Amino acid sequence: MREKKKESEKQKYLKDLKMGLITGAKSHKFLLKKYESSKDRSSDIRRLDQEIYEAEKNRDPKAIGYVQAFAAKELKEAQKIADRIEMSENSYNNENLSISAMEHAYGAIQLYKAIGQDNRNSVINRATKVFGKVADFDAGLAHKFMDKNVNRKRKPLEHYFGIISLFGFVLGGFFLSPNLTGNAIANLTTKTTSIIGAGLFIAGIVGTYFWIKKK
Repeated sequence: MREKKKESEKQKYLKDLKMGLITGAKSHKFLLKKYESSKDRSSDIRRLDQEIYEAEKNRDPKAIGYVQAFAAKELKEAQKIADRIEMSENSYNNENLSISAMEHAYGAIQLYKAIGQDNRNSVINRATKVFGKVADFDAGLAHKFMDKNVNRKRKPLEHYFGIISLFGFVLGGFFLSPNLTGNAIANLTTKTTSIIGAGLFIAGIVGTYFWIKKK
């Protein structure tokens, strides 16, 4: 029964992941940042950055081919690393392999996005398979990576949600203040002012709570 539930949770995770990989925003900087401290890859990454620019902005066929080849190499590397997870008995080593495999797979997807080829089923399925192997080893680790990288890319307004909630909280308190004065609200009745204030105040509290909880 427990194994069935575990498998069901894994399938739901992979389904959500697949949707996240397809609909998520482009962010090839993820891959560039991964290698920025690696001296042996620095020249490769500098060229990759230039080729991505040419592929995205000018649709240069040679640049697209270069990015595609780099993405395929990243995805192949991700699969190789993921296969080593099953063979390794060392838990700490498995964790490092898992993170590395997910980084390579996610980086590959972002490169495919840059050249408009991320909707290919073969690409998405291969990347999802890598994450599935990680989930078999440590579901929590796989979820954490998805929440931090994949899901976060799909919520560009989330960054401002806390500020908006806090603003509503403060504005609500202002409307509820017993010493309320000023021409801007002179035409409002006390009852109307109280309703507006209460609404903003409650919305601000609830919004701030959920924003902090998500953090």
